[in-house]
Amino acid sequence: MSKRFHTYSKSLIGRGHVEEGIPCQDFSFATHEQDTYFIIVSDGCSKAKKSELASKLICEELAHIVCEKFDSLWARNETDGKHFINEFVRKTVALYAVKNCLDGNDLLATYLFVAHKDGRTISCRSGDGGILLYFTDDSVDALEEEKTGFVNQACYFNHPSAESMMDYQKYEDELFGAFIYCDGVREEKANESFVVQVDKIVHINALSNREKVEQFILRDCLEEARKQSTDDCSVAVLSLAASQEEKETTIQAIVEEEKPAPKKYGRPILVITNKKLGKLLKKVCKKK
Repeated sequence: MSKRFHTYSKSLIGRGHVEEGIPCQDFSFATHEQDTYFIIVSDGCSKAKKSELASKLICEELAHIVCEKFDSLWARNETDGKHFINEFVRKTVALYAVKNCLDGNDLLATYLFVAHKDGRTISCRSGDGGILLYFTDDSVDALEEEKTGFVNQACYFNHPSAESMMDYQKYEDELFGAFIYCDGVREEKANESFVVQVDKIVHINALSNREKVEQFILRDCLEEARKQSTDDCSVAVLSLAASQEEKETTIQAIVEEEKPAPKKYGRPILVITNKKLGKLLKKVCKKK
């Protein structure tokens, strides 16, 4: 029996874009199609005149094709997987440009996605931004630059090195959640305020508390990041659905828990693991 996940995505226009009269060039998207859960963030190139169209197109079309072709994509090796994804994006954007009489160079965007089906996870990062993956054994994997926790690697799909620079991973570990962010969210000044909230967001999303998810993502993540960054800010989150017991007994503990943040991948991150959730549940049960 397939496990159920909750998804969420959000994009906010950056202060710099508002001041310059430029539309939000980011796009984020989350869906559940053909037994596949999919989240994606795309960051349009600031110098490309119609990049807001490219980011939306890439998100929606990649969501459809990856969900439809997940099993065949999973069967491919890393090189073939990278080639399939990049060629699909390149051809999709090229066709859109021809149909709409646009210059292909005005339709550039990076993209990051996570797809999950029947215990298998595919993650892909093409360009800047990052992905954090949480597993039920309390391990965390990061598709990002490890020393600083941030990478500005804007290599677009039409670049000759696009496939070789793509970070493409497959996992059969039990996934608990995933968090994708664009570079505007993790600019150096916004870094510290952002990372300490990520784990809370993943766990609150697991509880399907939309009000709290909105609160933490908008107030403590995107709005805080936007104070420091002039760029657009986007995130997408995927979380294993919590049981009814967890929903009833852990939401307040997760929201209020404050502990020193251990360091992982060279940057602080507040880790509220499943083991901690279990301890919280036991405490609540004893009180009852």
